[in-house]
Amino acid sequence: MADQEQDLKKTLNQLFDEYILAHNEKEKIEELKGRAGALFDSLEGQDKINLYKYLPNQLIRHKSIECLQIEKESQTNSIAKMLSKEEVDMGNINDTRKALHLIYECLKAGDTEEGMQPLVSLLKTYDSNETATPGIDTESLASIAVLNHFKYGMKLGQNPTSWQFDTICGLRAVRNLQTSRDNECRLLYTLLYSIFAAGKCSEYMSFYAQNKALIEGKWNLENDTLTSKVRTLSLCTLCSEAGQSVSYTAISQALCIATEEVEMYVIEAMSLGLLNAKIDSMSQQILVKSVHHPLLETTHWSVLRDKLLSWYTAVGTQITTFDEVRVQQVKEDREQDRIEANAGRHR
Repeated sequence: MADQEQDLKKTLNQLFDEYILAHNEKEKIEELKGRAGALFDSLEGQDKINLYKYLPNQLIRHKSIECLQIEKESQTNSIAKMLSKEEVDMGNINDTRKALHLIYECLKAGDTEEGMQPLVSLLKTYDSNETATPGIDTESLASIAVLNHFKYGMKLGQNPTSWQFDTICGLRAVRNLQTSRDNECRLLYTLLYSIFAAGKCSEYMSFYAQNKALIEGKWNLENDTLTSKVRTLSLCTLCSEAGQSVSYTAISQALCIATEEVEMYVIEAMSLGLLNAKIDSMSQQILVKSVHHPLLETTHWSVLRDKLLSWYTAVGTQITTFDEVRVQQVKEDREQDRIEANAGRHR
């Protein structure tokens, strides 16, 4: 056994030395990849994982799928965690999807946020290429991605980007849920896009009443948490549509709360960085300076463009006015100099 370890160590050191001297020479790198692959194939289980961690990525990356499969079967995730922080590209679309799917499978066991990014990255590959990959159910994965967004997104203490719906709603696989043959998939898309991304608290109340068993049962979502989140999003939507001042009455109606609770939700939205406003308790209104948009669609970009154009026009008008005033001032200064010069000659 000791002799085998010594031989392995010697082989690894030789591979490293040759790799350093190769200077990215294509033919030499391919040769070293072949030798590294052969060495990998000669090992078993955890030894393969250790080799993968030890060798340079350029020599062993082509064995990622096999390593991830070993981790999935052994319920470990060290390689999966490492790859989840990198851009995964296995050279062809199917292998890339398989690798991302395995990373997600390895990380999802702990029911944590770690599996979200590889899952979203996997679904993004279908935006430009909808060709199916065997063994990967995109509709099921899209549903999981939406549920994860409800579970792990929109958290207290997180920055405003965690309350953004552009990425999840922009995925083609997620958009396809709205036309799914599965009624639950269509309902899930309605909850995501038409209620939460749109900030419609009253519609959520009706949706929950009709689908309570589905939300709290199969989807395993907490109504109290969802209600708090949709109220915050509804406040953002209301402030973005209402203009600079929003009354307590309008807020209480949009959020389905008592007027006495308005300031609590306004303060919470401000603490999250979702709302920049001044509370005017005397007149029972808030004065909005800026607000977070949960989902930026074409209409929002049009409004932003119009505002920028109006600001550009206003600035141009001011510059023209300043130029005219400056020209007039120069004329007046010259005229004054001429008058003073004439007066000096007459003396």
